[in-house]
Amino acid sequence: TAVERYHDGFRDIRAGERILPDSQRPAYEASIRDWNAKGLPPALADQLAALPYLEPCADIIELAKERKLRPVDVAKVHFRLGDALRVPWLQKQIDALAVEGRWHAVARGALREELGAQQRALVSQALSMPGSDADAKVRAWLSRDDSSLRFTLAMLDELAQQKTLDYPTASVAVQRLSQLASRG
Repeated sequence: TAVERYHDGFRDIRAGERILPDSQRPAYEASIRDWNAKGLPPALADQLAALPYLEPCADIIELAKERKLRPVDVAKVHFRLGDALRVPWLQKQIDALAVEGRWHAVARGALREELGAQQRALVSQALSMPGSDADAKVRAWLSRDDSSLRFTLAMLDELAQQKTLDYPTASVAVQRLSQLASRG
């Protein structure tokens, strides 16, 4: 069953140390404080604060199984590479897109799914890089001599200067990640 398939990996990721990069820890810790301020017990506050970070666990666990790696190690690469590619920011922008009818909802859902699929493909690439830990693998992947990577990073930096994205712009950003993933 799915529960059996994902249980151990999910548990290991949830209990893992230093999975989130330093840049994402303040938001996580602020969420814990917010839940505590609402009167929740510390353990429940921690679980609720972790929920947004656990969403990609199925992809992480599947990739770990494919590559015969520990889910915790794949999770570390996932979050560090995502951070470097501004995936959390892009995900927030996609989630904030206005939904004015069924087709906007479908488009937003498709963008979310495509972003997740492209991140998984890019994480798979980074896992193949030399390095003894997640930081080294991500650094090696980012330091490749790749004009497409440099263009994508510059484009994402430029887009991040905007307050919000619209559907076409978010679609272009996700498409750039797709092109980057397909180039290997």
